[in-house]
Amino acid sequence: MDEDEITPEMFGKMTAKVEEVIIKDLSEDARRNRPYGGQPDRTGKGKRDKTLVEGLTIRDVCDCMTMGLLDASGIEPLQDTVDEGTWTYNDLYQLENFDPVAAIQCMVCRLEEMMGIFPNVPIKKENE
Repeated sequence: MDEDEITPEMFGKMTAKVEEVIIKDLSEDARRNRPYGGQPDRTGKGKRDKTLVEGLTIRDVCDCMTMGLLDASGIEPLQDTVDEGTWTYNDLYQLENFDPVAAIQCMVCRLEEMMGIFPNVPIKKENE
């Protein structure tokens, strides 16, 4: 067996662990004092999310939420309006089925862009 080869048993164990982590992450309560215990570069759980939102207005936050929803929509023409800066709030009425967790992650990236700190992750070195 090649040392890089993953056996079906190993794959099953890895899949079970990933599912356990994802289910735990999504089912945690939203207490404000919950720990930032996730991966440093992962939106939602790590050190990255300790970043304070600064220099934005409530409208900016609403705009980022809208862009995040449209980014996560899976509808290419709506996603294009975000990239082109031509979206409107009326575009939200075209949304039917989207991944809400992806929308949150997209919104955070848009917030970071608007604050001028995106990507808010450590730069990896070649050997990592």
